[in-house]
Amino acid sequence: MRHSPFGPSSTTRDEHILFQQGIYTRQLGQRNYLTGRIRLEEHWPDGRDDFRRLRTFVSLNRPLNKSTLGQGAVYLSLYDEYFVDLNNVGFALNRIYGGIGWKMTEHTSWQIGMMRQSTKSYDKNQLMVNLFHHY
Repeated sequence: MRHSPFGPSSTTRDEHILFQQGIYTRQLGQRNYLTGRIRLEEHWPDGRDDFRRLRTFVSLNRPLNKSTLGQGAVYLSLYDEYFVDLNNVGFALNRIYGGIGWKMTEHTSWQIGMMRQSTKSYDKNQLMVNLFHHY
């Protein structure tokens, strides 16, 4: 994977990442679709020390115009992803997202929303446009 620092920069670096993860999905009530993930990552960046981190992710999708999250559904999408630095055993990063999605087909959906990304040293907002293809 190739990375560059946050902000204006022409510097890039390569990094190798290995991860193990578990994902669970649940339907809460008639219209709330919950997804959770826990991921353990090991990183080997070129020119930097190796590091490990734990990522937890919880998302909620709720259809607004239909009773299910099937084709044609417009839906609210919310998530929070929290990163823990396992080398220093502490907070590394948090991402909070809110957006609106459209389930175009049974396997394809679009989303647009805002994500707030926070670390110990900076906070930033990002407009996100996503296309998902589900097998």
